[in-house]
Amino acid sequence: VLRELRTLVKFKTYHNVISENVDNPEFQQAPTFLEGLAKKLGLESARHGNESIEIRLVSGKAQAAMPAVVQYTHIEVMRPVEYKWDTDTPPFSLNLKDGRWIGCGVYGDKGPVIVNLFALRALRDAGVKLARPIVLLVGTQVSTPGSGIASSLASLPAKPGLVLAADGT
Repeated sequence: VLRELRTLVKFKTYHNVISENVDNPEFQQAPTFLEGLAKKLGLESARHGNESIEIRLVSGKAQAAMPAVVQYTHIEVMRPVEYKWDTDTPPFSLNLKDGRWIGCGVYGDKGPVIVNLFALRALRDAGVKLARPIVLLVGTQVSTPGSGIASSLASLPAKPGLVLAADGT
């Protein structure tokens, strides 16, 4: 978990006026990394442009058609204000300090993305029979005007039965 979180934290996934999220290479590399990780963990994934990634756990054909339970989170972070970060804990690296993991997005939302991704794997490995599919929906453009959770949810093939916020707050 820490190795994968360390990798995700290094991506500078914040909106700026020079390169909006869809044009920002960091917003293209981070979802590609998550897709590869989902595949390594044996989970299904689908990319919906640069808007979101859908990582799906389905335990059987009968429940696959049921409306999914969606855990929504995102990888976009606020642009760090450099003077607020200690020199020994730069924003885009993962560091342990005073018993806490420090890095831009660790608690809201890059950390929860990784934890929820591994939780899906644990459910799959435990052979839990699901009544509905579980989807980890990872958005990339939460604070971009006209984007966010609504546009990420609209990219799903079917309307979900329930949406939960899977972040650290």
